[in-house]
Amino acid sequence: MDVRGLINKIEIETRLYKELIALLHEETEAVIQRDYKELYKVIGHKGHVLVALERAVGDRVSFLDEILAGESLTGEQATLSAFILKLPGSPEREELSAARIKLQSLMDSAREVNRVNTHIVQKSLDNVNKTLGFLGNLFVKDTYGPNGAIGGMEVKGSRLSEGV
Repeated sequence: MDVRGLINKIEIETRLYKELIALLHEETEAVIQRDYKELYKVIGHKGHVLVALERAVGDRVSFLDEILAGESLTGEQATLSAFILKLPGSPEREELSAARIKLQSLMDSAREVNRVNTHIVQKSLDNVNKTLGFLGNLFVKDTYGPNGAIGGMEVKGSRLSEGV
């Protein structure tokens, strides 16, 4: 059984989750400041980190499955926690347990920051919709004519939909 290899795989995930959390915080700042250029950059970088994270999770799960199969842990017993409990008391057991706890904590943090970002974006969209609704109520019903004209004057670009 390669406990050191499993610890290394978890440490790779830990590093990627730290990077993801930092990017989520940058995303929060960009959304709040309405810096869309920065937001676009952060989202692109976040996409790359998520792809790397997905690959790292797959590697760890495959590696752990091999170890668990070698230890005859199957079904509901086939978990990292069960494997840690089965290890004899050693520094590697403590290190693996600490790495698992740290990874779980980072996963929870990333989930929470992402939830906050989702809430901020949703509130921003709600505000935009309310503003558009308010502005729409200010216009007289027939402000724009059927051909896009205000009074007798056509608004620039109003005939684009007609193919003229």
